[in-house]
Amino acid sequence: MWFPWQSVWASGKAQVESFVEAFRRESRDAGITALLMPVDPFNRSTLLTPVVAALGVTGILMLSSVAAGALMAAALALLAVYFLLTEVFGYEIDLAVPVVSPSA
Repeated sequence: MWFPWQSVWASGKAQVESFVEAFRRESRDAGITALLMPVDPFNRSTLLTPVVAALGVTGILMLSSVAAGALMAAALALLAVYFLLTEVFGYEIDLAVPVVSPSA
């Protein structure tokens, strides 16, 4: 007996197998390691290569901390709005999910 989900399963399995095979082929042929090497102006010096890599990682960490700080500032602003609405203006904000009991 044939079910439609069997063809979907077989297709998904074939896609995953082809992806894994392509990944193995790229890792054997050093295709992925080329992504980790510096480009032409920066790969000439043995001293400059690790410095460029370290500066890149430092830049990513700094930008991530800026994004985290912006997220914290937005959360603090939302808390301030919540405080103003509930304590100063007297609004009641209910976050409870209503539970509907099944009728007997």
